[in-house]
Amino acid sequence: VIRYLAYWGIFKPAVKTNAHQYYEFKDLLVFRQIDEMLGQKLPLRVIAKHLLARRQPSPQSQLNFEEYQPKGLVLSLHPRPPAEPPRSAEEWYEIGFQADGNPETYDRAIAAYENALAMAPDYVDAMINLANIFFHQREVPRAIQLLERARQLDDNNYLVCYNLANLYDEAGHFEQAVNLYQHALKLFPNYEPALFNLAVVHEKLGRRAEAKGWWRKYLEVEPEGEWAQIAQEHLAEANS
Repeated sequence: VIRYLAYWGIFKPAVKTNAHQYYEFKDLLVFRQIDEMLGQKLPLRVIAKHLLARRQPSPQSQLNFEEYQPKGLVLSLHPRPPAEPPRSAEEWYEIGFQADGNPETYDRAIAAYENALAMAPDYVDAMINLANIFFHQREVPRAIQLLERARQLDDNNYLVCYNLANLYDEAGHFEQAVNLYQHALKLFPNYEPALFNLAVVHEKLGRRAEAKGWWRKYLEVEPEGEWAQIAQEHLAEANS
């Protein structure tokens, strides 16, 4: 990953030896941004374009500086020509990704993801993010329909199964949620959110023994923290 992004000039090592490369402290922020975008399963090419775009001057305008100007003359502000519209599904996805973190820009994100899917109907990552927006807008049936389509395309995507399980849980279809959480755990063993939610759904179904087993499993994987404390409280109540 580092070699690929270095090729695009995202960062350069401050010191290179035959065995190691050393980077400056300011590069830590870039590494964190890369890690966050990798967590979103963005393609490396999209990550590179995103980071390079952040380094460019604002596309809105550029000052026309001239060295010799009569005193008091106001320098003109020339707008840059409008940017070309996105030409690929990945570019539309990137626009949606930038807009889906703020409810005020959900409409823009939805339009961008829908454009990405119009160009690439099998774009599962766009389906996942679009379904997430629908979930936050309380459009659960619409989100379920989208993720069921994503699951048909990629049944081995743990995130599709996990998010779809959350939606079925929200809709009160607990058996379907259980099956999907378990399938997500087959694809990603010890995935903490799926372990936690699976225990919760078993409690909703009145299956105390099954719930206790999943609470214990969660605490084996995640023994500390706020959610671990909640799991311990549920387990203690189940044992009482």
